[in-house]
Amino acid sequence: MKKLNYNRMAVPQVPRFFDNNELNSRARLDTGTECNYKCSFCYYKDRLDIVTDFDTINRRVEHLSKLVDEIELSGGESSIHKDWFRILDICKDKFKHISTLSNGEMFCDFDFLEKSKEHGLKEILFSVHGIGGSHDSSVGIIGAFDKIKRAMLNAHKLDIIVRINCTITSNYFDPILYSEFIKQYPNIKQVNLLPVNSWEDSIKKIDYHKASKSIKIFIDLMEDSKLYINVRYMPYCFMEGYEEYVRGVYQHITDKSDWNILMMNDEDIFSLTEEPTLKQLFRKAYDIRNETYIKPKECVGCKYILKCDGIEFNNLENNKIIPSKGITIENVLKCKYQY
Repeated sequence: MKKLNYNRMAVPQVPRFFDNNELNSRARLDTGTECNYKCSFCYYKDRLDIVTDFDTINRRVEHLSKLVDEIELSGGESSIHKDWFRILDICKDKFKHISTLSNGEMFCDFDFLEKSKEHGLKEILFSVHGIGGSHDSSVGIIGAFDKIKRAMLNAHKLDIIVRINCTITSNYFDPILYSEFIKQYPNIKQVNLLPVNSWEDSIKKIDYHKASKSIKIFIDLMEDSKLYINVRYMPYCFMEGYEEYVRGVYQHITDKSDWNILMMNDEDIFSLTEEPTLKQLFRKAYDIRNETYIKPKECVGCKYILKCDGIEFNNLENNKIIPSKGITIENVLKCKYQY
Protein backbone atom coordinates (compact mmCIF):
# COMPACT_ATOMS: atom_id res chain seq x y z
CA MET A 1 0.00 0.00 0.00
CA LYS A 2 1.36 3.39 -0.98
CA LYS A 3 2.22 5.69 1.88
CA LEU A 4 0.36 9.00 1.79
CA ASN A 5 1.98 12.19 2.99
CA TYR A 6 -0.76 13.67 5.15
CA ASN A 7 1.26 12.73 8.23
CA ARG A 8 4.31 14.72 7.16
CA MET A 9 3.49 18.07 8.72
CA ALA A 10 5.57 20.52 10.71
CA VAL A 11 6.40 19.49 14.26
CA PRO A 12 3.98 21.41 16.56
CA GLN A 13 5.47 24.04 18.84
CA VAL A 14 5.80 23.19 22.53
CA PRO A 15 3.05 24.84 24.62
CA ARG A 16 4.55 27.76 26.55
CA PHE A 17 3.28 26.48 29.89
CA PHE A 18 4.93 23.11 29.44
CA ASP A 19 7.50 22.41 32.17
CA ASN A 20 10.60 20.35 31.36
CA ASN A 21 10.32 18.79 34.83
CA GLU A 22 7.26 16.92 33.55
CA LEU A 23 9.33 14.94 31.07
CA ASN A 24 9.47 11.18 31.23
CA SER A 25 12.73 10.13 32.93
CA ARG A 26 12.67 6.34 32.80
CA ALA A 27 14.77 4.23 30.43
CA ARG A 28 14.31 0.70 29.15
CA LEU A 29 17.13 -1.70 29.98
CA ASP A 30 17.12 -4.56 27.48
CA THR A 31 18.12 -7.89 29.04
CA GLY A 32 17.59 -9.94 25.87
CA THR A 33 14.54 -11.36 24.14
CA GLU A 34 14.69 -14.71 25.99
CA CYS A 35 11.20 -15.61 27.23
CA ASN A 36 9.36 -18.58 28.74
CA TYR A 37 6.00 -17.63 27.17
CA LYS A 38 4.72 -17.67 23.58
CA CYS A 39 2.38 -14.70 23.22
CA SER A 40 0.40 -14.69 20.00
CA PHE A 41 1.21 -11.03 19.32
CA CYS A 42 4.87 -11.11 20.42
CA TYR A 43 7.26 -8.80 18.57
CA TYR A 44 10.14 -11.29 18.92
CA LYS A 45 8.64 -14.67 18.04
CA ASP A 46 11.76 -15.92 16.31
CA ARG A 47 14.16 -14.61 18.99
CA LEU A 48 12.86 -16.03 22.26
CA ASP A 49 16.18 -17.70 23.12
CA ILE A 50 18.48 -14.68 22.90
CA VAL A 51 20.12 -13.69 26.19
CA THR A 52 22.10 -10.48 26.64
CA ASP A 53 25.28 -11.15 28.60
CA PHE A 54 25.87 -9.53 31.97
CA ASP A 55 28.86 -7.42 30.87
CA THR A 56 26.79 -5.82 28.09
CA ILE A 57 23.97 -5.11 30.53
CA ASN A 58 26.44 -3.59 32.96
CA ARG A 59 27.75 -1.24 30.26
CA ARG A 60 24.18 -0.19 29.47
CA VAL A 61 23.52 0.51 33.14
CA GLU A 62 26.62 2.71 33.36
CA HIS A 63 25.55 4.69 30.30
CA LEU A 64 21.89 5.07 31.25
CA SER A 65 22.67 6.12 34.81
CA LYS A 66 24.21 9.31 33.39
CA LEU A 67 20.95 10.16 31.64
CA VAL A 68 18.05 9.10 33.90
CA ASP A 69 17.33 8.04 37.47
CA GLU A 70 14.70 5.34 36.83
CA ILE A 71 15.02 2.05 34.95
CA GLU A 72 12.65 -0.61 33.67
CA LEU A 73 14.04 -4.06 32.92
CA SER A 74 12.55 -5.60 29.82
CA GLY A 75 13.03 -8.41 27.34
CA GLY A 76 11.64 -10.98 26.74
CA GLU A 77 11.21 -11.90 30.37
CA SER A 78 13.98 -10.30 32.42
CA SER A 79 13.25 -12.28 35.60
CA ILE A 80 14.42 -15.56 34.01
CA HIS A 81 17.85 -14.14 33.18
CA LYS A 82 20.50 -16.27 34.89
CA ASP A 83 22.03 -13.10 36.38
CA TRP A 84 18.72 -11.58 37.50
CA PHE A 85 19.83 -10.69 41.03
CA ARG A 86 23.21 -9.37 39.87
CA ILE A 87 21.37 -7.14 37.40
CA LEU A 88 19.15 -5.81 40.18
CA ASP A 89 22.21 -5.15 42.34
CA ILE A 90 23.99 -3.00 39.75
CA CYS A 91 20.76 -1.13 39.02
CA LYS A 92 20.14 -0.53 42.72
CA ASP A 93 23.52 1.22 42.95
CA LYS A 94 22.74 3.52 40.02
CA PHE A 95 19.01 4.26 39.99
CA LYS A 96 16.49 5.44 42.56
CA HIS A 97 13.71 3.29 41.09
CA ILE A 98 13.71 -0.17 39.45
CA SER A 99 10.72 -1.58 37.60
CA THR A 100 10.36 -4.62 35.39
CA LEU A 101 7.94 -5.84 32.76
CA SER A 102 6.83 -9.40 33.52
CA ASN A 103 4.48 -12.26 32.68
CA GLY A 104 4.47 -13.18 36.39
CA GLU A 105 5.78 -16.74 36.05
CA MET A 106 8.75 -16.24 38.38
CA PHE A 107 7.02 -13.86 40.77
CA CYS A 108 4.27 -16.31 41.72
CA ASP A 109 7.03 -17.73 43.95
CA PHE A 110 6.80 -15.48 47.04
CA ASP A 111 10.39 -16.12 48.15
CA PHE A 112 11.73 -15.21 44.70
CA LEU A 113 9.78 -11.95 44.66
CA GLU A 114 10.75 -11.11 48.22
CA LYS A 115 14.42 -11.63 47.35
CA SER A 116 13.95 -9.47 44.25
CA LYS A 117 12.60 -6.68 46.43
CA GLU A 118 15.56 -7.02 48.76
CA HIS A 119 17.82 -6.52 45.72
CA GLY A 120 16.02 -3.31 44.75
CA LEU A 121 12.90 -4.14 42.73
CA LYS A 122 10.14 -1.62 43.50
CA GLU A 123 7.61 -2.01 40.71
CA ILE A 124 6.25 -4.60 38.28
CA LEU A 125 4.40 -4.01 35.03
CA PHE A 126 2.43 -7.24 34.66
CA SER A 127 1.11 -8.38 31.27
CA VAL A 128 -2.51 -9.46 31.75
CA HIS A 129 -4.14 -9.87 28.35
CA GLY A 130 -7.45 -11.46 29.30
CA ILE A 131 -9.29 -13.23 32.08
CA GLY A 132 -8.84 -16.96 32.72
CA GLY A 133 -8.60 -19.04 29.57
CA SER A 134 -8.46 -16.02 27.28
CA HIS A 135 -5.22 -14.92 28.94
CA ASP A 136 -3.80 -18.46 28.76
CA SER A 137 -4.65 -18.63 25.06
CA SER A 138 -3.10 -15.23 24.46
CA VAL A 139 0.24 -16.13 26.05
CA GLY A 140 0.32 -19.78 24.95
CA ILE A 141 0.68 -21.24 28.47
CA ILE A 142 -1.97 -23.25 30.34
CA GLY A 143 -2.34 -21.99 33.91
CA ALA A 144 -0.65 -18.65 33.19
CA PHE A 145 -3.59 -16.63 34.50
CA ASP A 146 -3.56 -18.39 37.88
CA LYS A 147 0.17 -17.77 38.14
CA ILE A 148 -0.06 -14.07 37.41
CA LYS A 149 -2.85 -13.71 39.97
CA ARG A 150 -0.59 -15.28 42.61
CA ALA A 151 2.26 -13.01 41.53
CA MET A 152 0.06 -9.92 41.86
CA LEU A 153 -1.09 -11.04 45.31
CA ASN A 154 2.54 -11.54 46.33
CA ALA A 155 3.35 -8.03 45.10
CA HIS A 156 0.47 -6.66 47.17
CA LYS A 157 1.74 -8.42 50.31
CA LEU A 158 5.22 -7.02 49.73
CA ASP A 159 3.99 -3.49 48.97
CA ILE A 160 5.43 -3.51 45.45
CA ILE A 161 3.89 -1.07 42.97
CA VAL A 162 1.86 -2.80 40.28
CA ARG A 163 0.95 -1.59 36.82
CA ILE A 164 -0.84 -3.62 34.15
CA ASN A 165 -0.37 -3.95 30.41
CA CYS A 166 -3.29 -5.38 28.47
CA THR A 167 -2.83 -5.97 24.76
CA ILE A 168 -6.28 -5.82 23.22
CA THR A 169 -7.27 -7.91 20.25
CA SER A 170 -10.79 -7.84 18.86
CA ASN A 171 -11.65 -11.08 20.67
CA TYR A 172 -10.07 -11.30 24.13
CA PHE A 173 -10.98 -8.13 26.04
CA ASP A 174 -14.10 -8.45 28.22
CA PRO A 175 -14.47 -5.07 30.00
CA ILE A 176 -16.80 -6.34 32.73
CA LEU A 177 -14.63 -9.30 33.71
CA TYR A 178 -11.49 -7.21 33.42
CA SER A 179 -12.84 -4.45 35.67
CA GLU A 180 -13.91 -7.00 38.29
CA PHE A 181 -10.42 -8.50 38.19
CA ILE A 182 -8.63 -5.15 38.52
CA LYS A 183 -10.76 -4.11 41.50
CA GLN A 184 -9.46 -7.11 43.47
CA TYR A 185 -5.95 -5.59 43.65
CA PRO A 186 -5.81 -2.17 45.35
CA ASN A 187 -2.07 -1.91 44.73
CA ILE A 188 -2.62 -1.55 40.96
CA LYS A 189 -1.79 2.05 40.10
CA GLN A 190 -2.15 2.02 36.35
CA VAL A 191 -3.64 0.03 33.48
CA ASN A 192 -2.32 0.44 29.96
CA LEU A 193 -4.74 -0.72 27.26
CA LEU A 194 -2.80 -1.34 24.08
CA PRO A 195 -4.68 -2.18 20.88
CA VAL A 196 -2.52 -4.85 19.26
CA ASN A 197 -0.05 -3.26 16.89
CA SER A 198 2.22 -4.30 14.05
CA TRP A 199 5.62 -3.34 15.38
CA GLU A 200 8.70 -5.53 14.93
CA ASP A 201 7.75 -9.07 13.79
CA SER A 202 4.13 -8.92 14.98
CA ILE A 203 1.68 -8.30 12.13
CA LYS A 204 -1.85 -8.05 13.49
CA LYS A 205 -5.05 -6.30 12.51
CA ILE A 206 -7.69 -4.95 14.86
CA ASP A 207 -11.22 -3.63 14.61
CA TYR A 208 -10.87 -0.25 16.34
CA HIS A 209 -14.63 0.25 16.46
CA LYS A 210 -15.16 -2.97 18.42
CA ALA A 211 -12.10 -2.47 20.63
CA SER A 212 -12.98 1.14 21.50
CA LYS A 213 -16.49 0.17 22.62
CA SER A 214 -15.05 -2.32 25.10
CA ILE A 215 -12.43 0.16 26.29
CA LYS A 216 -15.06 2.83 26.97
CA ILE A 217 -17.16 0.37 28.99
CA PHE A 218 -14.08 -0.51 31.06
CA ILE A 219 -13.31 3.17 31.72
CA ASP A 220 -16.90 3.78 32.83
CA LEU A 221 -16.79 0.79 35.19
CA MET A 222 -13.58 2.11 36.77
CA GLU A 223 -14.87 5.68 37.10
CA ASP A 224 -14.93 5.69 40.91
CA SER A 225 -11.45 4.22 41.28
CA LYS A 226 -8.17 6.10 41.51
CA LEU A 227 -6.78 4.00 38.70
CA TYR A 228 -4.72 5.77 36.05
CA ILE A 229 -5.80 4.47 32.63
CA ASN A 230 -3.80 4.82 29.43
CA VAL A 231 -5.24 3.94 26.04
CA ARG A 232 -2.15 3.65 23.89
CA TYR A 233 -1.98 4.48 20.19
CA MET A 234 -5.74 4.45 19.55
CA PRO A 235 -6.85 7.02 16.92
CA TYR A 236 -8.71 9.81 18.70
CA CYS A 237 -11.77 9.62 16.45
CA PHE A 238 -12.58 6.18 17.92
CA MET A 239 -12.44 7.54 21.49
CA GLU A 240 -14.85 10.46 21.29
CA GLY A 241 -15.81 11.54 24.80
CA TYR A 242 -12.82 9.65 26.23
CA GLU A 243 -9.98 11.51 24.51
CA GLU A 244 -8.23 12.37 27.79
CA TYR A 245 -7.26 8.70 28.21
CA VAL A 246 -5.49 8.39 24.85
CA ARG A 247 -1.67 8.42 24.80
CA GLY A 248 -0.03 8.56 21.40
CA VAL A 249 3.65 9.01 20.65
CA TYR A 250 3.66 12.75 21.46
CA GLN A 251 1.81 12.26 24.74
CA HIS A 252 4.30 9.50 25.55
CA ILE A 253 6.81 12.26 26.25
CA THR A 254 5.01 13.16 29.49
CA ASP A 255 3.98 9.66 30.54
CA LYS A 256 6.27 9.51 33.55
CA SER A 257 5.85 5.81 34.28
CA ASP A 258 6.76 4.68 30.78
CA TRP A 259 10.08 4.59 28.97
CA ASN A 260 11.52 7.77 27.62
CA ILE A 261 10.82 7.71 23.89
CA LEU A 262 14.53 8.15 23.15
CA MET A 263 15.54 5.32 25.47
CA MET A 264 13.75 2.31 24.09
CA ASN A 265 16.32 1.00 21.60
CA ASP A 266 20.07 0.57 21.98
CA GLU A 267 20.93 2.54 18.86
CA ASP A 268 19.08 5.56 20.27
CA ILE A 269 20.32 5.17 23.83
CA PHE A 270 24.00 4.96 22.99
CA SER A 271 23.90 7.94 20.66
CA LEU A 272 22.93 10.10 23.64
CA THR A 273 25.69 11.74 25.61
CA GLU A 274 23.53 13.97 27.81
CA GLU A 275 19.96 14.20 29.08
CA PRO A 276 17.56 14.38 26.11
CA THR A 277 16.11 17.73 25.17
CA LEU A 278 12.46 18.35 24.42
CA LYS A 279 13.41 19.08 20.81
CA GLN A 280 15.01 15.64 20.49
CA LEU A 281 11.92 13.98 22.00
CA PHE A 282 9.62 15.73 19.55
CA ARG A 283 11.87 14.78 16.66
CA LYS A 284 11.85 11.12 17.67
CA ALA A 285 8.06 11.10 18.12
CA TYR A 286 7.65 12.77 14.74
CA ASP A 287 9.83 10.12 13.08
CA ILE A 288 7.96 7.24 14.75
CA ARG A 289 4.68 8.66 13.51
CA ASN A 290 5.90 8.84 9.94
CA GLU A 291 7.37 5.34 10.03
CA THR A 292 4.38 3.61 11.64
CA TYR A 293 1.19 5.60 11.10
CA ILE A 294 -0.72 7.29 8.31
CA LYS A 295 -3.26 10.09 8.18
CA PRO A 296 -5.49 9.50 5.16
CA LYS A 297 -7.47 12.25 3.46
CA GLU A 298 -10.39 11.68 5.85
CA CYS A 299 -8.22 13.09 8.68
CA VAL A 300 -7.97 16.52 7.05
CA GLY A 301 -10.11 18.94 9.05
CA CYS A 302 -10.19 16.79 12.22
CA LYS A 303 -9.57 18.83 15.35
CA TYR A 304 -7.12 16.17 16.55
CA ILE A 305 -4.97 16.14 13.40
CA LEU A 306 -1.90 17.41 15.29
CA LYS A 307 -2.52 15.56 18.56
CA CYS A 308 -3.44 12.17 17.04
CA ASP A 309 -0.91 9.75 15.56
CA GLY A 310 -3.33 8.65 12.86
CA ILE A 311 -3.84 4.99 12.10
CA GLU A 312 -1.40 2.14 11.57
CA PHE A 313 -0.77 1.33 7.91
CA ASN A 314 -1.76 -2.27 8.54
CA ASN A 315 -5.14 -1.29 10.01
CA LEU A 316 -6.25 1.35 7.53
CA GLU A 317 -8.21 -0.89 5.18
CA ASN A 318 -10.42 -2.50 7.86
CA ASN A 319 -11.27 0.66 9.88
CA LYS A 320 -13.37 3.60 8.71
CA ILE A 321 -12.04 6.96 9.86
CA ILE A 322 -14.71 9.37 11.16
CA PRO A 323 -12.97 12.69 11.94
CA SER A 324 -13.92 14.89 14.90
CA LYS A 325 -14.87 18.33 13.62
CA GLY A 326 -13.83 21.50 15.42
CA ILE A 327 -10.99 23.94 15.96
CA THR A 328 -7.59 22.29 15.60
CA ILE A 329 -6.08 21.41 19.00
CA GLU A 330 -2.45 22.52 19.05
CA ASN A 331 -1.60 21.40 22.59
CA VAL A 332 -0.41 17.93 21.69
CA LEU A 333 1.02 17.06 25.11
CA LYS A 334 -1.63 17.83 27.70
CA CYS A 335 -2.93 14.78 29.57
CA LYS A 336 -3.92 13.71 33.08
CA TYR A 337 -0.87 12.92 35.17
CA GLN A 338 -0.65 9.64 36.97
CA TYR A 339 0.24 8.62 40.47
